[in-house]
Amino acid sequence: MMEPMDPHPASQPDPRPSSTPLVDSMTMDQLPRRTRRGNPIVAPDPGTAGSRSVALFAAFLFAALAIVWQNMPADFQRQAVFGRVPTPAMPAADTKAPGSMFTEIYMRAYLKMNNADMMRRALASDPEQTGMIVDTVDGFAESSADRVRTVMLAAELLGADAGLERIEGTRLDLFKQRSDLASEETDEQLRAARDAGFDLALEELGILETVYTAGPDALDQAARDRLASRYGVFGEHTLTWGAEPEDRAAVLGKPWLFFLVAFAFTSLIVLAILAGFVLFVTGLIWFGKPRTRFHNPVPMPGGSVMLETYAWFVGAFFVYVVAATAIEHHAPGYALWTLPAQWTLMLVPLWPLLRGMRSRQWRHAMGLTRGRGVLREIGAGFVAYIASLPVFLVGVGITLIVVLIQMGIQASRSGGTPPPPPANPIVDLIGSGNLMVIVFIVTLATVWAPITEELIFRGALFRHMRARVAWPIAALLSAVLFAYMHSYGPLLVAPLIALGFMFAFMREWRGSIIAPITAHFLHNATLMALMVSMAYSLS
Repeated sequence: MMEPMDPHPASQPDPRPSSTPLVDSMTMDQLPRRTRRGNPIVAPDPGTAGSRSVALFAAFLFAALAIVWQNMPADFQRQAVFGRVPTPAMPAADTKAPGSMFTEIYMRAYLKMNNADMMRRALASDPEQTGMIVDTVDGFAESSADRVRTVMLAAELLGADAGLERIEGTRLDLFKQRSDLASEETDEQLRAARDAGFDLALEELGILETVYTAGPDALDQAARDRLASRYGVFGEHTLTWGAEPEDRAAVLGKPWLFFLVAFAFTSLIVLAILAGFVLFVTGLIWFGKPRTRFHNPVPMPGGSVMLETYAWFVGAFFVYVVAATAIEHHAPGYALWTLPAQWTLMLVPLWPLLRGMRSRQWRHAMGLTRGRGVLREIGAGFVAYIASLPVFLVGVGITLIVVLIQMGIQASRSGGTPPPPPANPIVDLIGSGNLMVIVFIVTLATVWAPITEELIFRGALFRHMRARVAWPIAALLSAVLFAYMHSYGPLLVAPLIALGFMFAFMREWRGSIIAPITAHFLHNATLMALMVSMAYSLS
C-alpha cells in the first residue's frame, strides 16, 4: 500500500496530466506529492494491463525455473536435461585423486600451521581438540581418497599412532560403505568407477601403514610414485616422514604468508563488525526520526516495463545456466568460455529503452542518477554497507543453525556419519588454481554482479513492487528472489537475503542506485580478495 502523503508538494511539475481520480487525489495544481517519508510520487511506468499480465506470468514462470535449477544438485541438473548423470572417469594410480576442495584447503591450512614450532606444540598439547579438528576435516570428505587425506592429516597433527588408528577405522568405514552401495541399482560403469576408487583408497591405506610403521624408505618406487601422483604435495610431504622438521617444512613452504593474510583479514573483519554495530545503532536512531527523508521516487500503480525487464532477465539467465550445463556436459573443453558469456546479460536492463522509454526517464527509473553527488552516494554506500554487517551476521547465524540441524538429522539417519556440509561453487573455482578462471570469477563478482544485479533487483524489480507495497515488503520480496537466484543451495541463502534487504533499503534511502552498487562491490570484492589471497598463501 502507498504511504500517507506529506501535505507539502515538491517543486517539480508533473509531466503527465491528471486523468484519473487516483492521480487527482495525489496532485494539487498539477504538482506531485510526496509520501510521509519524503519519497516523490511520480507517474506510472509505461505499460498496459495486458502487458503487465503477460510479464507477471513470464516472471513467475522463469523465476521458478531458475530458482529450482540453481538450487538443484549438479547431478540432478544433468539428469533433468540429459536423462542421466555423466559417468565418472575410471580412477587410475597415476592421476590425481578426486576429492573435496574444502578438504584440500583445510589440510593445507593445518599442515602450514603445523610447520610453525609454536603451533605444532599447541596442537600436540591438546590431542582431544586436535582430534576434533581432524574429524571436522573428515566431515568434508566427498570421496574415498578424501578419507586417505584425513589419515595423513591425523598422523601429521597427532603422530603415527593416531594415523594407524585412523587407518583401521577408515578401512572398516570403506568396507561398510562399499557393501551398502553394492545393493543399489546403479549404472555398471558408475559402479565400476566407484569400486575402483575404493580399491585404490584401500591400497593407499596400506602404503600409509608402511610409512607410519617402517618409514618411507620401506616403500618401493611404485608406491612412492603413487603417493606423489595421487596426492600431490600431501603425498610428497608424507614421503618425508621421519626427516628433520626443516626439511619437511620445505615441501609445504613456510607458513608466514598464511599467518599474515589470516591476521590481516581477521583484524579487518573484527574492526568492520565493531564499526558496523555502532553505525547500525546510530542508523536506527536516525531513521527512527520522522523528519528523516527517503529519496527513492515511488511510481503510482500501473505500468509493466520494469516487471518485463525482470522477466526478460530471469528468462535469459535460465537459458544461460542450462546452456552452460549442456556445454560442460558435451564439450567440457569449452566450459571455461561460459563465464565471459554471462556478460551478455548486462544488456537486459536496456529493455525499457526498446519499449520506447525515454533515456532520461529510464535512468531515473533505474536509479542511474547522481543523487546528491556521485562521491557522496559512494560514501553513503560504504557507510551503509558497514552498518549492514550486523544484519548480515544474523543471516550467517541462521544459516549455521539450519545447517547444523540438517547435518544432525542426516547423521542420525545414516548411523552417525555426518554428511558433508554444503559446498560453495565459487570456492571450488578459485581453488582450481586456473588463472583465467580466477580472473573471470573476480571480474564477474566485482563488476558484473554489482551493476547487473542491482539494476535488475534494486532497479527494475524493487521499483515495480514499490508502486504497490511499502518499501520493507518490497525489499524483502526482492531480496528473497535475489538470494535464491544464486547457486549456493537453499541452506545458504539467509546471508544473501539479509544483504539484498539492506541493498534495497539503500535504494529507498538514497534514490540513486550508486549506493547499493557500491555496497555490493565492497562485499564481493572483500570476499574475492580473501579467497584469492588465502588460496595463494596456501599454495
